Amino acid sequence: MNNGKGVKTMPGENTEYKLLLDSIENPVIAMQEDLKVIYCNPAYAKQAGKQADEIEGHYLLETFPDNTGNATHLAYLEVLETGQSTTAEGKIGNEYFSERIFRTPEGILSLADNVNNLKRWEASVESLTIDQRAVFDEINDAVIMHDVNDNRITDVNKAACDIFGYEREEMLQLSMGDLTADEPPYNQDDFLRWLKKPPELKIKRMEWKARDKSGRTFWIELTSKRMKIGDEIRVVAVIQDVTRRKYTEKELRDLYERYEGLFENPADMVFIHDLAGNFISVNQAAERITGYWGEDLVKMNIQQLASDDSLKLLRGFQYQRMPQNQSSNYELEIATKYDTRVYLDVNLSPIYKGGKAAAVLGIARDITQRKMKEAAYIETAENLANFVDYLPDATMAIDMEGKVVVWNKAMEELTEIKAEDMLGKGDYEYGLAFYNKRRPIMVDLVLRPEEVKQYYSIIEVERYTMISEFDTPNLRGEGHYLWGQAMPWYDKKGNLIGAIESLRDITERYKSRQALQEAEEKVRRDRKCLFTLIDNLEGAILTCNLRGRIRMANIKFSQLLGYGVEELPGRNIAEIIEDSNSQIVGAKLLDTLQLDGPKIYEATLIAKDGIRSAAKIKIRPVWDEGKITGCIMKVEEAGGLTQ
Repeated sequence: MNNGKGVKTMPGENTEYKLLLDSIENPVIAMQEDLKVIYCNPAYAKQAGKQADEIEGHYLLETFPDNTGNATHLAYLEVLETGQSTTAEGKIGNEYFSERIFRTPEGILSLADNVNNLKRWEASVESLTIDQRAVFDEINDAVIMHDVNDNRITDVNKAACDIFGYEREEMLQLSMGDLTADEPPYNQDDFLRWLKKPPELKIKRMEWKARDKSGRTFWIELTSKRMKIGDEIRVVAVIQDVTRRKYTEKELRDLYERYEGLFENPADMVFIHDLAGNFISVNQAAERITGYWGEDLVKMNIQQLASDDSLKLLRGFQYQRMPQNQSSNYELEIATKYDTRVYLDVNLSPIYKGGKAAAVLGIARDITQRKMKEAAYIETAENLANFVDYLPDATMAIDMEGKVVVWNKAMEELTEIKAEDMLGKGDYEYGLAFYNKRRPIMVDLVLRPEEVKQYYSIIEVERYTMISEFDTPNLRGEGHYLWGQAMPWYDKKGNLIGAIESLRDITERYKSRQALQEAEEKVRRDRKCLFTLIDNLEGAILTCNLRGRIRMANIKFSQLLGYGVEELPGRNIAEIIEDSNSQIVGAKLLDTLQLDGPKIYEATLIAKDGIRSAAKIKIRPVWDEGKITGCIMKVEEAGGLTQ
């Protein structure tokens, strides 16, 4: 389908889905694989400072040439190539936006969120960190900035002066090499070589021997990272005095012998580290999982392996306060030597010596595959949530554990419960919204049918989708009647990951249907009473409409012709009555009924077995709202039956 510009229209154009996209405040744009714009909503056009028809039907980079090669352009190309959704930050007009980019059959779809306030906050924090000397000097650890090329010290804080015993002006005359002990194997050349390697902007850590102004040598742990300070690239080094820790390492290494058996496990990573997180011993599995040799790991701290998020977790541990004979579990994300990500399920136990915690024993299992599945599931849930938020039906989804992962806006309106108050809840929490108690609802039929089928009467099953109608006594504090459908939820690979349910409030329709059923029942009762009355009248009587279709025949009329009571309704009177003048059978019936007063006509009755008999039939009209709608016939006289 084309829109007159040679551009394929959006799927669902001129439908409620396009109206939804037109009405949302977030900028939305859809493009073909060659980045020709299929659609942009008014919010996007307004933010870009153009009309929608100036953008739609044109190539993106022709309309916005400054976008060529920027982060969003590269993200578009990445999604087109990989098929995987991603995010990117960029500008639309003069505002910063974070775009969520999805692959579509036609090309890509981008939904943007305004992050302009966040950018301003980041700029403020950066300015505070760089410009405020007071903040710099209040840092407890020694911080030294030095030139990336010649290692000349360019700035230091008060803690650095205290550790090395120099005044600030004195340290600014030194290079980083002047701070080393310069004794084998910790010589100055190796130290400076390490500071310059590698060139990328990454955090590095090492332990080294340093020398202060008085000549005292001591152990330091140095963490460094290259940063842009103003217009210059500087190396920022954070230094801690670890001399006391180093003196106790030999004693802690002796603990390895007590736990040697554990280190023979080939699958799990087993390690011992001191109370500061410095590795003392590791097994071969640790080498396989981290990519580092054992001799390298025992020179490292566990925090050097941790990702940024896991680093916050590790820094919060107080190993010395761990109770004896008790363990704790946590999940840790680490970066291997080859910069790949590995997720570990870690169990920690304190090692006590002399009544005090001396070290920590850890056993870590690689759970990366499981976490990848969870991440894929979370992405699937987020994509589903982004989609169903715009559906008119109240929709929810649960995972395999019965926890709510989707609760769309229509569901919020139906239940008056916000998504943030329901997401992540399990144990049938959602049952409270409908029944004022924790109990399965229709969505649970998919995962636990034996537990749930007692509650619902399924009226339709189509392609694993179950449909039912049911009452909910406590929806928004009162009774409602709902229509619902529940279906299984699969990921891209066809694995069952949960269940989805959509609901509609059909209370008004249900009430109307109930009223109709009650009215129909009343009509049936009234008809039954009428038939009973007619059956007790003298004479053989029937009623028919203007087309001659018999509506009712009483018992006497049916018996006269040899029929059962239920056999005559629905037949045409021409099957049981012959009228040579066509006054009461045929097209003249209405004319006959319009004559003044009832009249008796001569006709022939035809019995069920074919026997005929002459009869005199009295006929009178049936009026409804001023119109004749049929007639009543009564056999006044019937002669002997003849063949």
